[in-house]
Amino acid sequence: MHRIAMIPVLIVAAACGTTASVGSPTPDASTSYVVRRGADTIAVERYSRAGQRVESSIIQREPSTFVGHSNIELGPDGLARSWRYETRLANGSRPVNGATVTWTLTADSSLSVVTRDTGVAQNRRIAGGYAIPSLANSMLTQNLAIAYARMQNSDSVNVPTMGANGTNRGSIPIRFVTRDSLRVWYFGQPMYAKLDADGQVRWIDGAVTANKIRGTKSSPLNIASLASAYAARDAAGAGLGAATTRDTARAQIQGATLWVDYGRPALRGRNVWVNGVLGDTLWRTGGNAATQFRTSSDLRIDGKTLPAGTYTLWTHVFPRNARYELVINRRTGQWGTDMPLPEQDVMRVPLTERTMPNSAERFTITVEPRGDGGVLAMQWGTKRLEVPFTVVR
Repeated sequence: MHRIAMIPVLIVAAACGTTASVGSPTPDASTSYVVRRGADTIAVERYSRAGQRVESSIIQREPSTFVGHSNIELGPDGLARSWRYETRLANGSRPVNGATVTWTLTADSSLSVVTRDTGVAQNRRIAGGYAIPSLANSMLTQNLAIAYARMQNSDSVNVPTMGANGTNRGSIPIRFVTRDSLRVWYFGQPMYAKLDADGQVRWIDGAVTANKIRGTKSSPLNIASLASAYAARDAAGAGLGAATTRDTARAQIQGATLWVDYGRPALRGRNVWVNGVLGDTLWRTGGNAATQFRTSSDLRIDGKTLPAGTYTLWTHVFPRNARYELVINRRTGQWGTDMPLPEQDVMRVPLTERTMPNSAERFTITVEPRGDGGVLAMQWGTKRLEVPFTVVR
């Protein structure tokens, strides 16, 4: 099962070989990209570069519209020496808890100065030196990472990256596939990118990853105008909202209290039931934190007894999505990419698959009475998976 960060960072973990003969990246006065997940535009970005200085603005639309502004000073090696980053709403004001973060990077450490509207600055020094600034859904991040990798004169390069908060530092392996194409490893799953003659990404496609993000180079975009339009959609109740919401399902069945806490990702035009679920053959049965299930009474499922208690639920997908199996594991409280250990499995039971006439845009779990017991059911799109149970008395 792949691993996804709480705040997904779309970075070029690409395959990149220096044997490629594309030109050195020399961005136009302005370069624009549109990033989509399924049918939805989730980010729009525009940046310019003059020598080693880069200025960028990126509209992020989840859960609501804001604009991230960056000023980056690169060193001769292509890694950042300084990075000023701040977030603003479409009207220019700061979002709640918004701040300006200025990073000064040295060879072995980095100093941040965080300034809020109160005028009070907070300083913090952390370990880790020069790196590529990394933002979610940023094509600039990808292009800078590729440019750095190509400068190393090696088929395999580890690209150091850092997020605006300084905590999500990483080392990204990069390798070219052909002269103008890349294979991009995104949390263990491949993305594919095509380069222009100047070495910039023309498009990057994550169709086989969980996020299924596609970034495409665009004609020049007006960030301020687009941000205002997206904010107006938010205000009208037509914004994207959160990629995954949290919900609970509760039921009283035959004297037992049943409870499920789970994340509800949205389809957004994606075909999620391919090569597992969102690319996972062992899926967290939802989004974000692992799905938790609690029963106040012992249950009988597929001839096995599940003792009263709290568990996590996982969905095992067989090759070619031929069938599905519910995995009930005793470990709880973990993030959903923290793979459960098989020795902690309490039971594995088959799930019955049905095709429903209505489509569920968000993944939905229900606990429903049926006969002298009930059924635990999950639906996403038109696919419904379910398993019956009875309460042990």
